Amino acid sequence: MNIKSFIRDLFVLAVVASIVIGFINKETNEYVRISGQVEKHDRSSYEIIAFGDSLVKGFGVLEDKNFTSLLEQRIGIPILNKGIIGDTTETALERLEEDLLFLNPQIVIVLIGGNDVLHYIPVEQTFDNIEHILEKITENGATPLLVGIRGGIFIDRYKESYEVLVTKTQTRFVPDILSGILFNYNFMFDFIHPNARGHEVIADRLEPEVRRLIREVL
Repeated sequence: MNIKSFIRDLFVLAVVASIVIGFINKETNEYVRISGQVEKHDRSSYEIIAFGDSLVKGFGVLEDKNFTSLLEQRIGIPILNKGIIGDTTETALERLEEDLLFLNPQIVIVLIGGNDVLHYIPVEQTFDNIEHILEKITENGATPLLVGIRGGIFIDRYKESYEVLVTKTQTRFVPDILSGILFNYNFMFDFIHPNARGHEVIADRLEPEVRRLIREVL
């Protein structure tokens, strides 16, 4: 086993361990939601939807403390949380039609790709999936807001691909949303998921762009 493979495997083991610790941590005043998304609003359609993985779902925090709920509280417009724990870009693309597009949103916050890193999915495949997600959202009449993450601990394998994709698709983009949060215990619930303070920072970073889109689109 070479050093690169060893570091990668060590990272995955650390992630798994952190998730287990998160379940048994009794000192935190937060809790982990692992059930399906609870619909908070009795509506047949939503103007704004957040779509992605456990970062969107809010793994490790109370439902009203994840960044989608915080944004909803600040802007006064319902935001439907369509985050699924463990989602990859491939599974997100597969569920896009039946889980999101039929609701005919006007704005879609897209945060996906972290699990692709954990599953060693090639960068090209990840960004091909993201591009298709953005295309389908746009074709459905909505405006996507792409939220970037870091594609690795030591080397960011996603940075250039984000730049190419955003330039090609002219998509609104908020880069490296976990910058200064990841690996800072003050903002982390476990090794990869932000705590309530971390979600506050994420909401702070997204709010200006979401407000701009609301003025332009809604």
